[in-house]
Amino acid sequence: MDLVPDPDPEILLIDRARGGDAHALAAVVALWGPRVRRMASRLCPVTEALDAAQESLLVLSTKLGGLRSSEALVSWTFQIVRRQCQRAFSRVRRETDLARHLGFLAPDQERSAPEDRLLLGELARIVAELPERDRAVLTCRDLEGLSLAETAYRLGLGLAAAKSRLHRARATLRQRMVSSPLARTLRRW
Repeated sequence: MDLVPDPDPEILLIDRARGGDAHALAAVVALWGPRVRRMASRLCPVTEALDAAQESLLVLSTKLGGLRSSEALVSWTFQIVRRQCQRAFSRVRRETDLARHLGFLAPDQERSAPEDRLLLGELARIVAELPERDRAVLTCRDLEGLSLAETAYRLGLGLAAAKSRLHRARATLRQRMVSSPLARTLRRW
């Protein structure tokens, strides 16, 4: 006697929603709302997480019918949230002062002096050459403008570890900028 396991009620609900059942779709969105918010809070800038979650739920509700299988909902939803968070990072990067100075300017914004652009280009090059752990903490704190607590949370560190890592990353960046031939030539760093 073969025992066939009962189908997962959530999978059945997703199947009904994929088939066009409006009540099932509303139930899926209500069920997945907290999950999507959790994903967004882990992947997005803190200030953008709720917007990214809402955009993700909108995409999920409008495109659910095109999902190939109900079992793929988790990975598909993660990809949607990740894409929305990437867009949020782009917005934050464009809107942050340091990013503006590093050359991520909107077309209607004022450009800096040629020497500033050279110096900031050198800074961007040096930041890109830093080890990933240094680059990550500098990006969160100085480029995205996150608080130290938000930076620690994003990187999965304790507050003291994030503070220490940020201090070391800034010291390394400062040392490399000071020893840079271009920065020494411009004498403005």
